[in-house]
Parts: sequence; C-alpha cells; structure tokens
Amino acid sequence: MESLFHETGHAMHDIFTTAPYGTLSGTSVSWDFVETPSQTMEEWVYDPAVLESLSGRYTNASETIPPDLARRAIASRDEGLGIQYSSQLAYALEDMRFHTASGPVNVTEVWNETCVEIKGRPAVAGTRQPASFSHLMGGYDAGYYGYLWSKVYALNVVDTFEHDGMTNTITGLRFRNDVLARGNMEDGTVLLTNFLGHEPGVEPLYAYLGISRTQAASNTA
Repeated sequence: MESLFHETGHAMHDIFTTAPYGTLSGTSVSWDFVETPSQTMEEWVYDPAVLESLSGRYTNASETIPPDLARRAIASRDEGLGIQYSSQLAYALEDMRFHTASGPVNVTEVWNETCVEIKGRPAVAGTRQPASFSHLMGGYDAGYYGYLWSKVYALNVVDTFEHDGMTNTITGLRFRNDVLARGNMEDGTVLLTNFLGHEPGVEPLYAYLGISRTQAASNTA
C-alpha cells in the first residue's frame, strides 16, 4: 500500500501539471526534489482515518480494520528505521563515490567499505550489491542522495498537513496548486517555501527518526 501511494505521488505530479511544456512538467524537476511528492504521499497510509477508509475484510468489505490492529500497523512503521535510513545513506555515498572516482573502480570493494563505514557491519559475504543497484544506471547517477533530501522536503509538507488535518481540502488544494502543478517552472525549494510559508528545514526528518539536533551534531562532529 505504501508503494502504491508512493507511485501515486509521482502520477499526481504529472497529472496536475499546468506547465506549458513537457520539459517543465511533473517529474521533470531536479533530482533533489523529484521524490518529494511520492514520499509525501506515503505518509497518508499511516493516518488512522485514511487507513480505515481504505481497509475492508476480504469476505466483507464493510468490515474495516479494527482500531488496535490499525494502531499496531502504524506503529510497525518505526521498526527497522535505523537500518532503513543507514542503508539509504550508504547507497547515496556509494553512488557518489562511484561517480567521483578518478580511475577504475572496484565497485564491490567500494560497497563493502561503505557498508562497514555507515552501517557498522560488513556486507553479506559473496554478494555483489552493485549488480542489483539499478538506480546507478537508471538516471540517478550521482543523484541517489535525492531520495534522502526529498524525504526532508516531504516531511516538511507532512508537518503542514498534520497541523491542518491530513484530509484538509484547502491545504490539499494549496499543495496541488503551489507544488504539484508547478512542475519545474520554479525551483523546488521556492515552491516549498511558498507552500510552507518558510524555508524547509531538516528538523522534521530528525523528529521522524527520533533524533535530537544535539545527537545529530555530535554524530557528525
């Protein structure tokens, strides 16, 4: 369901465009920003009211998800966040190391070293992770970091919706008109600043991961 909402975010980015040219519409934006609508939409799956409205027992569609099961399903999102986001950081760094190397690259060796550095444990022996990292040759070359940076943007948007209500139609129309419809007619940070009323910051990501700014500063020192 999360993947469905993720890809729906990409679709909405294209469908709602008001750009006069295809090269300025929808997902034709910077790699720093392209995953923002998709990662924003993912969060609706974890809203109790939305989850209830989507659910239905396979033998009786009117029988929606029980509140306790919904609560546990939403809570399960936090399971493995450390592994998930350390992996994303490792992928982004691996990608950048490949594309900034000055000579031939042993990609498996680079991945193994990055895995130990970022995740604190070696890659599974005998595996060749770069061979299955399709984004490296799919247009994200030296830009895979955009997933994490777009998550920062997405969570800024979600904060606004959580304040106003996840199904608030006025906020939804503002997001549609100020962000989705504009495509690449302005830089993504400009669009977000217009929608949010302030420049997007990293605090929503820290809060999402349960990290204080003090912890973040000490970990990077």
